[in-house]
Amino acid sequence: MAFIENKILEITDNELRKTISDEVKKLKEKTQFGLVFEQHIPEVVPIYNSKIIVKSLVALKKGKITDLYRVKKINNDDVELRSEQDRSIISVRLDEVFGVKKFGDPIFPALIPMDYVDNDSDVTHTLIEADNFHALQLLEYVYPNKIDCIYIDPPYNTGSKDWKYNNNFVDEKDVYRHSKWLSFMKKRLNLAKHLLTDDGALIIAIDDYEVAHLIVLLEEIFPGHECNVVIVNHHPQGAGGDNISRTHEYALFLTPKGKKVLKGKREEGVAEEWSLARSGRDRRNYRFGRPNSFYAIHVDPETLEIKGVGPKLGKDDEFSTDDTEEGYKRIYPISKKDNSQRVWRYERSSMIKKIDQNLIKCTPNFSLKVIKKSNTKYRPVFSNWYGSRYNAGTHGTDLLAKIFGESADFPYPKALYTVYDALEAVLQDKKEAFVLDFFAGSGTTLNALALLNSSDGGKRKSILITNNEVSEEEGKSLEKKGLYPGHPEWDKNGICRAITFPRSKFILNGKRDNGDILEGFYSTGKTLALEKTRKVTQLGFVDGKTLNGKLKKQLVSLVGITQTKIKATTPFFVDEKNNKCILFDDTQVDLFLEEIDGKVNLTNFYIATTNSSAFRVIKEAIQESLGTYVILQDEEMPLSKGFKENLAYFKLDFLDPNEVALGKQFNKILPILWMMAGAKGNPQKLYNENERIPYLISEDGSLAILLQENKFRDFHSKVNEINNITIFIVTNSEEAFFEMKSEFSTNKVMRLYHNYLKNFEINRYWR
Repeated sequence: MAFIENKILEITDNELRKTISDEVKKLKEKTQFGLVFEQHIPEVVPIYNSKIIVKSLVALKKGKITDLYRVKKINNDDVELRSEQDRSIISVRLDEVFGVKKFGDPIFPALIPMDYVDNDSDVTHTLIEADNFHALQLLEYVYPNKIDCIYIDPPYNTGSKDWKYNNNFVDEKDVYRHSKWLSFMKKRLNLAKHLLTDDGALIIAIDDYEVAHLIVLLEEIFPGHECNVVIVNHHPQGAGGDNISRTHEYALFLTPKGKKVLKGKREEGVAEEWSLARSGRDRRNYRFGRPNSFYAIHVDPETLEIKGVGPKLGKDDEFSTDDTEEGYKRIYPISKKDNSQRVWRYERSSMIKKIDQNLIKCTPNFSLKVIKKSNTKYRPVFSNWYGSRYNAGTHGTDLLAKIFGESADFPYPKALYTVYDALEAVLQDKKEAFVLDFFAGSGTTLNALALLNSSDGGKRKSILITNNEVSEEEGKSLEKKGLYPGHPEWDKNGICRAITFPRSKFILNGKRDNGDILEGFYSTGKTLALEKTRKVTQLGFVDGKTLNGKLKKQLVSLVGITQTKIKATTPFFVDEKNNKCILFDDTQVDLFLEEIDGKVNLTNFYIATTNSSAFRVIKEAIQESLGTYVILQDEEMPLSKGFKENLAYFKLDFLDPNEVALGKQFNKILPILWMMAGAKGNPQKLYNENERIPYLISEDGSLAILLQENKFRDFHSKVNEINNITIFIVTNSEEAFFEMKSEFSTNKVMRLYHNYLKNFEINRYWR
């Protein structure tokens, strides 16, 4: 096209040039540039448990799902079918067919409760067993522009039958493999984009088989977003490929252009920490040199909390070392070595300000430290993630085995901390976010989100969607037994019921159904500050001050200190880069102590002396001068602790719109209304099957439904003052609905069933 446009510029006739140029412009607007692939239509989805009625669209359990039939007659257990292809008529048993939906057909979804994990929490996750396209259509109604983050790990299309199209596994021999995958993904991503908030992020795990195609597809579907690629080194031992053993996969972060959405790990708090008492031989470090910096600091001996400071003292004033009347310990800057009266780093007024700012801390051995705090900032999100944290064997396959107590039949689960870090990059400042995963697999996203909530006190909720397919091998084995999808024995082996839900339930409860507690530990993402004593080592086999330069270099090399600038006359050497130092001449200890004063990063000291008495004195002086130091260590949490969060598990079903309009399917629509009201509490507690109730109000005040218009006044008096409540009104009259709606203070008022039916009738088009 660019070549043609250049040739157009060479046309000398102005009118002809303009005419052709305008026509080319129209062609460009209609023509797809970049990624071109077959749009496979239709994609057909099995509905195994749907009610078969006359005019239902069905397929044969022993046939291809793409060979479709329309139900003509039903006679008890037999059914007469007409082929959609050649109009031929066949008769089969009713239990030999199942319902199907073409993409684009209108659907009227319902959620059937399957199970509930109740941990008495105000955080409830949702798991939906369904084909994800129809589930996404439902979520577009429930959560339009309300999802803060979508994380998906779709099939990688490796050719090893890792996914199905039209109910058939796609293998490497399928010439349409790539275009089927792209068509499959495009339909779902077109729906997903309507769910994201304005600053929401889409994260997709993918590998080399489709990453290039996927990036171009994302650019087409999300023109207002940018795609950032992160390399995740998840398989350090390497796998696959005749020429290259792959050790990596990718995480694609799709974020709105011009918005700062991604943030690395938060860094705040302690930047430095050092002893509060001054040391060294300078007179300014003694009471007589700086009397205003000598006073008591009061510490609660039980909690080590700083409670205040003692009175101002003159340079010769006497002072009490006994506990205060409140029982607080008085701590003075007095040397433990020689009882000399030293000084604090700050005068009394400055010290009070530091205490008020929580910058002074007392250690278990009652030494005091000053903490220099940094402002909150974030590390950048780097484009290459590596390390044991992302190992899919250790934190994916092995973790799943710990959760189930045995090897789980699920290939290539994602490493928990890969998902954790990806979610944290988007959500660390969004503690009440909604997260969606519509390729939920083994349930790693819920696990990672629960761990993130536990680490930072968040109340984020996840919505997981997964089908209940079995592997090809398992499917063939079950078919030999005469079993097909929809049979209880088949369904219990499906991914949702055998892996996703059990894993989610076990990790929330911290134990399996048989009562066995889960073994192992999570890394919480937090760090613990552990107080450590500086290591002082005597090199008693040599008198350092007698060594020449060459021997000194050999000695420092022995203990891992750099040889740079070591000379024969060097009495000591400080290697701050490696946090080490060495004293050769034990008679130069005063100069050595002045040199290391304040260098709190030094942790390892080597004293080259044969004099053990001198070594002990030097060791005490070093430890008094610098005190202890703090190291940061990853905090761990046992899997057995579980998470105080709930999980509602549903199966997607489809309703007859006429029955909906007549109010006959209220209980099946109720979970959808529960989700729209924020998915709070146990949805099973909303059901009332015993009587025709005039209205329903949830216990937590998040949801209210008026079922009988003549009870409006009573209903209004009960719900109008409840904050953040979502209200549904069942009425056939549009005029009556708007009249009732106008009397509520909230704007979250919707009409049933008209709103529901209208939405799903309109949203039946292709995307």
